[in-house]
Amino acid sequence: SAETKAFQPTPELTDLLVKSDHSNAYKALANLYFDQGNYLYAALSYGQVVRLNPMLVEFRHRQGISYYLAGEWGHAAAAWEDMLHYAPNHPQAKMYLPQ
Repeated sequence: SAETKAFQPTPELTDLLVKSDHSNAYKALANLYFDQGNYLYAALSYGQVVRLNPMLVEFRHRQGISYYLAGEWGHAAAAWEDMLHYAPNHPQAKMYLPQ
């Protein structure tokens, strides 16, 4: 009788799946906070998204907008400057930041 071996994901795959699942939860939470007008909490949640996946430039953009709407202009500028590091030609970031 041949035994079938259950699929065992590698540690790297497990880590990626956990990060992806957490990232999606943080995205949903951030969007909910933003829609409710809780901009500081939205910005912090968007920060968790980009911490898990730094290449998600759109969420850096949303983080900057959230900080801006919360009156945290220095944090907004920092988020947009970070965004330019990953997307140097992003039109909105260039528009928001002084030359």
